[in-house]
Amino acid sequence: MCFRVFPCVCVLGGGGGYIAGFVGNGTLDVKHVDAAIRDTFRTRIEAGLFDPVASQPYAAIDADDAAHADSDEAKRDAIVLLQNSGGALPLEPGVHTVAIIGPYAASMQADVDALNTNKASVVVAGCDVTGPSLAGFPAAVAAAKAADVVVLALGSSPDVEHEYHDRTNTTLPGVQADLADLLLATPGVADKAVVVLSNRGALAVDGIKARARAILLAWENGPSSAGPIGDAAAGAIFGAFSPGGRLPYTMYPAKYIEETSFFEMSMTAGPNVPYGRSYKYYTREPLWPFGFGLSYCTMGLRLEGAGAGAGAGAGAGAGTGTRGAKAGGNGNAATAAAQGSLPLVLTAVVSNTGCPQPGKATPLDGADEVIQVYFVPRFASPDGSPLPLKQLVAFERVHVAVGSSARISFTVTADQLATVDAHGRLVAAPRLLGWSDQRHGGCARSRWQPNPCPRSPPGARGWPGRRGSKPTNPPNIAVLGRALLF
Repeated sequence: MCFRVFPCVCVLGGGGGYIAGFVGNGTLDVKHVDAAIRDTFRTRIEAGLFDPVASQPYAAIDADDAAHADSDEAKRDAIVLLQNSGGALPLEPGVHTVAIIGPYAASMQADVDALNTNKASVVVAGCDVTGPSLAGFPAAVAAAKAADVVVLALGSSPDVEHEYHDRTNTTLPGVQADLADLLLATPGVADKAVVVLSNRGALAVDGIKARARAILLAWENGPSSAGPIGDAAAGAIFGAFSPGGRLPYTMYPAKYIEETSFFEMSMTAGPNVPYGRSYKYYTREPLWPFGFGLSYCTMGLRLEGAGAGAGAGAGAGAGTGTRGAKAGGNGNAATAAAQGSLPLVLTAVVSNTGCPQPGKATPLDGADEVIQVYFVPRFASPDGSPLPLKQLVAFERVHVAVGSSARISFTVTADQLATVDAHGRLVAAPRLLGWSDQRHGGCARSRWQPNPCPRSPPGARGWPGRRGSKPTNPPNIAVLGRALLF
């Protein structure tokens, strides 16, 4: 059991002695320990975990067909397509010979063979997850040369990263990166290679990104097992569905840990954190940014309307078949000063114009899309405290059939635009919401730039959202890829 306490300490069931020391030397106030324990047990009591088993609703849930169906759907939803150069994926089942190579190759064989009928795969480990041996490399190269398609099943494991055990780097453990470099440098292999990554924390795979045509992030199959979510990864490879997952974190290059001190907890750029942390503050180009994910289908997004709402809206709304959530909102930061132009209602239309799959006997009939809404501060903070480059305020997942479209509405409230001042307090600063005339355009940088809209100082000409003024034009909202930024 782990009780999370302020500022960054865990009260551990087996390691509580550390806490006693911290409290004893005055580093940690015991009130924070008490508050953490109260919060933890309050949640457990509210969930009924101390009630008789017969009266606990969750204890009566069986692993029936419906539960398995939900589990399978969750697995598919989680798969993230990171790279797909030249439409390398999906593959037509039963056409290609496949070599599955890597320490997790055996865990994927049954799932690949179940879909790639009449074409039994060849499995070669090549190396262990963490071991130093290169003895399996020649067999891996031979199998890769002979196959039509190479699936590289690589990744981390519970032995490398788990609670009480942190990684010392973010690259692939053992000699897996050496195996991938060798195979992807072998003539003809890179063009037919599909990399499936299994991981917990983010991995730095700079070399693989530079050479492999297709990369899928397939996470880990379970808390007590190692290896990717094999059935969902195989389904994505052979086009049983279009991946719709999005990255829940930023994937940094390998050099990030050399540039950043992990003894410094600051999220913003400073002496020991020169480029900041997370999508909110990282100023360099990541391998893949937070919220990233590709699709097999051609999806479009347009802003249909934006305007002031009638009330303090309740977050992301949805059209038919949506599955989403509101991000942000703290319940405390809304002030009368910030409510002048809020809530803001955004209405977007997402369309699916097709899923090109040449030669595939059974083409996809639709795909999931995740629309993200980001707030991009355009004014300096009144007290000089750092502002995020952008901040996710809402998102929505929706399934869109080929040739169809779906309308989605988001209601953005003042709470969702809260920022932290120099004293660590959540505040609503009215000047943080920038408004401009639509005719002035702006936000013309590339799709995934961390700050696509330039910041303007308070009172700058062309930005009428100054203190005390009421905007008369809709906000300057940019549509970048499949995200709305305002």
